Amino acid sequence: MSRWRVVVEAMPRPGVRDPQGDTVRAALAAAHPSLESVRVGRRVELVLEAPDRERALAEAQAACDELLVHPLLETAELHVEAWEPAGAPAGG
Repeated sequence: MSRWRVVVEAMPRPGVRDPQGDTVRAALAAAHPSLESVRVGRRVELVLEAPDRERALAEAQAACDELLVHPLLETAELHVEAWEPAGAPAGG
């Protein structure tokens, strides 16, 4: 089994109100008058064991479907990479 890091980037869907983004835009408006809009999302990093990249992606997608992403309000992009903990010797 290999270790994988999956980064989930969730953002509000287009057309869905984003009160956090509205608050950030309002706070920055005076200092940055050219700022037109702000959307606030979140990033979740998952580290898991799986036999290959495709299985790691499938496991992460299942976690998104079950809990991490609200499909009516958010979109998500998943990025998968092989993962070694910081300071670990190369090759395991």
